[in-house]
Amino acid sequence: MLIGQTAGFAWGGGFVFTPTISADTSNYNLRAQAVAAGWNQTLPLLAEITVASGVVVSANDTSTYAFDTGSSFPAGSSLKLTNHGYIIGMGGAGGAYSNSGSPGGPALRAQAALRITNGGTIGGGGGGGGGTTSGWSGGGGGRTGRVNSGGGQGHQDAGGIGTFNGAGQGGYYDGGAGGDWGSSGNMGSGGSGGWGGAGGAAVVGNSNITWETTGTRYGAIT
Repeated sequence: MLIGQTAGFAWGGGFVFTPTISADTSNYNLRAQAVAAGWNQTLPLLAEITVASGVVVSANDTSTYAFDTGSSFPAGSSLKLTNHGYIIGMGGAGGAYSNSGSPGGPALRAQAALRITNGGTIGGGGGGGGGTTSGWSGGGGGRTGRVNSGGGQGHQDAGGIGTFNGAGQGGYYDGGAGGDWGSSGNMGSGGSGGWGGAGGAAVVGNSNITWETTGTRYGAIT
């Protein structure tokens, strides 16, 4: 849900798009949202996106981004993001039995020039914990956004789910705990323990970004 959105045509011939994201949302694509607000994709886009304090922009799958600029903007376009909240990737699922945990997903992708003032948090999803054959326990899900990450199945004990507030614990019999934002999950211990999944990247496309304020970032900056 977007509240306080303004959009319209500027005197200089560009399209002004200045939404405030004031409620939790997922898979935000700047380009798609501008088109939905009336941008004709031909005029330069003059966009300033604000994520309000306490709001969580997250991904609902590890293969998607919580925030993505989109691509193919006309010459003269200007994109800016001011984040006072959270931009968080999807946490990886815990591994079942002796299987490894899944990697966490990325938080933000810049496919075009983007200025960022980050007064909040940008973090990749945590990696899922590894399962183990010692007690046949599952790994915990990685810390995530608003969509919980699954714990791994186990014969004796399943791993805990990963939530916005924290990673899931491994199953009682030596399952590995999930990782925090941007961090790898833990390996299952004892017997044939599975590896923890890698933490998700905080940022993909950093070469396109001008950081006016870096703020708090968890995970790789690539």
